[in-house]
Formats: sequence, C-alpha cells, structure tokens
Amino acid sequence: RAYVQSPIEQGLLAFLAEDPVHVRAIGKSLEKGPLPLAPILARVVATSRAPAAASTLVRNLGRSPELDLEIVRGLGTCGAIGDGLAEHAGMERLRALLNSPDGELQRAAIGTLARLGDADSARTLVELLSHADPLTVVAARRGLEALSGARHGVDPTAWSRWIEEEEEWFSSRLGPLVDTLSSEDVAAVSPALAEILRHPL
Repeated sequence: RAYVQSPIEQGLLAFLAEDPVHVRAIGKSLEKGPLPLAPILARVVATSRAPAAASTLVRNLGRSPELDLEIVRGLGTCGAIGDGLAEHAGMERLRALLNSPDGELQRAAIGTLARLGDADSARTLVELLSHADPLTVVAARRGLEALSGARHGVDPTAWSRWIEEEEEWFSSRLGPLVDTLSSEDVAAVSPALAEILRHPL
C-alpha cells in the first residue's frame, strides 16, 4: 500500500544518498528477498541513478512479471547511467521482452529501448506494427518515431525502407564524415556533424 511503501522508499533513498555504493546491498536484498518487497526495492534502485543501478536491475529480470515490469520501467530512467547494461548483456535481455506475451511488459520494453536509443530494436519494432494488439502497434510506432525522428505512421514497408536507407548511409557516408570531424578543415566540420546527427541509427 502507498502509505506503507512511500516511507520505506524514502528511507532507502536517504540511505543511498549517503553513499551510492549501498545500492549493491539493496541489490542483494532485491535478488534474495521476498518478492512482495522486490518492486519497491527496484524502484529505489532505479530512482537512485547510482552507477550500479542498471546492472543491479538487469540481474533481477525474470523473477516475476510484476517485478519485470518495474525493472523495465526503471531501466528507462537509469539505463544510460554507467555501463551496467553492456556488462550484463542487459540490452539483449531487454530486447527479448519485445516478444513477451505480456502486453504491458512488452509495451514497457518498447518504450524503454526507444528511450535508450537502441537502434538494434528497430527491425523488431517494425514487425510489431503488424501486431494483433492495437496498443502494441501504437507503442511500436511511437518507439520508432522516438528512435528515428521520422514519421511513417504504422506502415511497415515505409519503416523498412527507412532502415535500409539508414544502413546504406551508415556504410557509405559515416566513415568519411568521421574523418572530416578530425580534419583541419574547420568549415567542413559543422556540416559533417549536422549530417551525422540527422542519422540516429
């Protein structure tokens, strides 16, 4: 209940504020403690934004659907902090949730991966535009738009074509542009950087 959970969360956050290293101790409680308490601990770890937060959360995926949902949402706010996701193959575990039979968890994973800028999710998001659940279709469209800055509605063909164009640009243009950034031609640096920023994938 909220009137019980809130004081617990505030107390733990104050504990973490003293030293972010304490997130590891809370992480052990998250891994081995009772499941009813786990979502509270997951929220505390995510809110702390400590360097070890992402890896701590990822290690606990799979314990229960309720906890998974809390973890995925939490990773959307702390996943870019530190390198915990890479260390624990966290992105792969998150991507696997794009095929979860739990619609709410699947949509949370879509939103989190989009916020993390995970370009490797783009093709799966295009496939999800044909999903039977209209809520998942909307989430996939929003995820693609967040990743790309492009607007192609829910047309899988248009999005697939966009991905192919991005991949072609990556293989043919990115290398020379990166070289330009390190050149002595100052006038060419700004346009090169602007072009790179227009291609988020």
